Amino acid sequence: MFRTCVALIAAIGLSACTDLDALARKPEPIGEFSLCFNAVVAPNLVKGPASREASEEEWVASIEQAIDARFRRFEGTQLYHFGVSVNGYVLAHPGVPVVLSPKSAVIITLSVWDDAESKKLNEEPKQITVLENIDGASIVGSGLTKTAEQQMEDLSFNAAALIEKYLREQHKENDWFALRPVEEVTEEDVAEEDANDAETDTSAENAESPEEGDGEEEVRSCILDGQATDGEGETAEDDGAAQDSETLDADGATLDTEDTALENAQPDAEETTPAETSESDETTPELIRPRPRPTGA
Repeated sequence: MFRTCVALIAAIGLSACTDLDALARKPEPIGEFSLCFNAVVAPNLVKGPASREASEEEWVASIEQAIDARFRRFEGTQLYHFGVSVNGYVLAHPGVPVVLSPKSAVIITLSVWDDAESKKLNEEPKQITVLENIDGASIVGSGLTKTAEQQMEDLSFNAAALIEKYLREQHKENDWFALRPVEEVTEEDVAEEDANDAETDTSAENAESPEEGDGEEEVRSCILDGQATDGEGETAEDDGAAQDSETLDADGATLDTEDTALENAQPDAEETTPAETSESDETTPELIRPRPRPTGA
């Protein structure tokens, strides 16, 4: 923390010039660089002496936006990540023009990660001290002419520009973003891959077919279980047939008994009722009785 404050005090007397129209032009590629993740944090943010107030969230949002605006324009074929920490800042208060015109500054540290290799390109984080521009407004002190938000915006813009400068230097000296060579596939690689595939297929076949001893026991057990099941099925069928036969016999006997009862209960169609017989007997003699002869004849 003490060294951060000292660096901020030293930075107040310095300045940096930045081309404000840089983002309007198509960027010159930095090798195959393309930005993927842009992670900005401020866990140990220190406010310098005689500074306006600004929160961690405000600094994170301001610098993150400036980095995105600058580096999302690069369209390389390889992905890289930024890890940025905001360490300390000074946002100048209004002062006495010419005699005392304090300057604004911010200190950040940068780590660059290679996505394909999953490793940092710079073993030690790069510390960058960022100062506000020298222009008509800042020459008499930005505290007199700009708000704290405007000061943060200028510093964030300059921070992104200095990060780009650092990346170009490292690419020129260490080929950070050079095109990776395409791996050539040799006949040995093809043969090795085929051998691995064949081994995998063999393992799969062995896994699907059971061992000989275990297989025989399983088959024998299945056969015995099937025979036992068939025997039980036949017994059940015999018992079922016997029960059905007994039921049918009983039903047949019942039906015969019922038929006999019905026959006995119904009168013979040719027989006559007693009333009809009596009437017939009384009528018949009257019809066939002979008339008596006269005596005198």
